Amino acid sequence: MSSLHSNPEANETGGPPALVMFRKDESASAAQVLAQLKYFERGCDFFGKFVVSEVQWWKVQAAPYHEFLVVQVDAVADDPTGVLRGWENHTLAVLIDRNVDLDTSARAARRNSRLSSGSSASSRSEPSTASAPDLTSNSALNSANDDREGFRLPAISQASLRASSNGWNYLFGHAAFDRFWTYPGKSMSHITARKKADFVGRIKFDSTMRPFLFEELAMMAKVTSTAGPVYQANTTMCYWYVASIWGMISMLYPDVMAERNKIAGSFKKVKPKQLFGVNPPHEVDKLFKMFKPEWAEYEAEMKGLQQNAQEREQAKIREIELKAELKFKEDAERQAEAQRQAEQRAEAAEADRQKAEADRQKAEAKYKEDAERQAEAQRQVEQRAEAAERELEILKRQLGLSGSAKTS
Repeated sequence: MSSLHSNPEANETGGPPALVMFRKDESASAAQVLAQLKYFERGCDFFGKFVVSEVQWWKVQAAPYHEFLVVQVDAVADDPTGVLRGWENHTLAVLIDRNVDLDTSARAARRNSRLSSGSSASSRSEPSTASAPDLTSNSALNSANDDREGFRLPAISQASLRASSNGWNYLFGHAAFDRFWTYPGKSMSHITARKKADFVGRIKFDSTMRPFLFEELAMMAKVTSTAGPVYQANTTMCYWYVASIWGMISMLYPDVMAERNKIAGSFKKVKPKQLFGVNPPHEVDKLFKMFKPEWAEYEAEMKGLQQNAQEREQAKIREIELKAELKFKEDAERQAEAQRQAEQRAEAAEADRQKAEADRQKAEAKYKEDAERQAEAQRQVEQRAEAAERELEILKRQLGLSGSAKTS
């Protein structure tokens, strides 16, 4: 049997490791099923996400005629929360039954007694604590007379009423072993196809009905286990356990007619019958009255947990959004500052360019002015030189004329 706290790597279906709905060949009590959703991480997210589509009642053919329920559970359709993303089509078959829970020392003493006596008959009558049903063998749902390897209806199905008087005493006063055996990804035929048990009846739920939550079924089983925690072969045995759960379902859905096995005879409102002339301590109507307030309290608590989880999730989302908004604002401010600095640098560069251009133009103007002054000075020098040459020429001519006159 795998632990409810198994390593997450053992989860073969991709679902949350802790939840029994997702674990292969898991065994859990109804109380554990309900507690998982309440206390395990992400558990409350899955509250109300799985519904019962069919419940079947079966009875082993041979003594001690062990009775059990087989249930088909499906993920809800069109889940708006997105919790089932990746598991929208998840389904599982569940076997629900009651057995006798014998402690290890009692089994060991009984085993030693059998070995010492060499009795082959006693080897077929020892009650044992249930282990996870193995459905890989063709001997599934075998009777108490079949010792082949395979599916063994846990505990009392192996404790034949043909047991010795010592074995018979084990059927009285021991803690009951009430379990949910889960088979994810399987249909009910995975359990019921082995023909060592007779079909008694079924209740089917269609989409027009109020959904029958898997948790409601678990609460019915929990109430039944709490009301009769001790396995008594003449009162609170497997039949009482199955009939009590079946009866509460019928009371919760009074308009749903159970489909019966015509060969097995009719049954209308199923209540635990008298067995060996002893009345069971709790009738279905009393159990149903116990169920209603417990379910209302559990449902309210789970919805409160979901609301709290949703508020925490929304708070996380708001925190993420605020951080993103703050980061966006900071990035925008940094970008604006970078843009401003870039513009300032561009303006400074433009100012430098303009100043350089002005300096260049000024230098060019000065150079041009200097060149013009130099050219003007050169022109004036040339003009003065030309004037001097002209004056000299005139003077020469005057002197030449004067010399000619004296000669004559």
